[in-house]
Parts: sequence; C-alpha cells; structure tokens
Amino acid sequence: MKTEFIYALFWFSMGAFLHHAIFIFRSMKERQEFYVEFTKNMTALSSVFLDQLKNVVDIKKSIMKEMGLDDKKIDQECEVEEVFVKNWKILYATTILTNIPKDIASKIIKKELP
Repeated sequence: MKTEFIYALFWFSMGAFLHHAIFIFRSMKERQEFYVEFTKNMTALSSVFLDQLKNVVDIKKSIMKEMGLDDKKIDQECEVEEVFVKNWKILYATTILTNIPKDIASKIIKKELP
C-alpha cells in the first residue's frame, strides 16, 4: 500500500510539473504572438498617421503660398515639420520596440527582420 501511494504521489507530482511547464511555454508563445501582432498593427497605424502628417505639411505650405510668402521662406518655416515627417517611421518603430519587453523584442527582430 505504501509503495502504491508513493508511486501515485510521484506520478501526480510529475503530471503537475509537466502541466505547469507546458502552461509556461504556451503562455510565452502566446505572449510573443501577441506582441508580434501588436507591433504589426501599430506599424500599419503609423503608416496611416504618416500620410496624415504629410497632408498637414502640404496644407500648411499651400496656406503659406496663398499668403504670398516666397518658396525659400516657406521651406524655412516648414523645415522642422518635414524632418519630423521624414523620421516618423523610425521614431515610431523605435518607440514601439523600446516599450516591448526586451526578450520579446529580440525575438521579434530575429524572426521578422531579414
């Protein structure tokens, strides 16, 4: 009877350990997949926002042109906005990757980037 109890306890412990290990690995995989999808969606959203930023700069330029300012003055006034628009994707991607947990970010970079 004692031996059977010890075996039952051993197999129960091993089953509980195995269940816990599988749960941890599965949750890590789901977490990684969540962040990959989140990053892809946020990058797509970034593209839409980039188009809106370009439109705003174009509208500002057209308004300034209608006011009678010369092209040199318009370029000087809009220089900061144009640099921001040019660097938007890199700023946004950097912001996303720096806010994701480091272990997930390294896996995303290895998996998604060539």
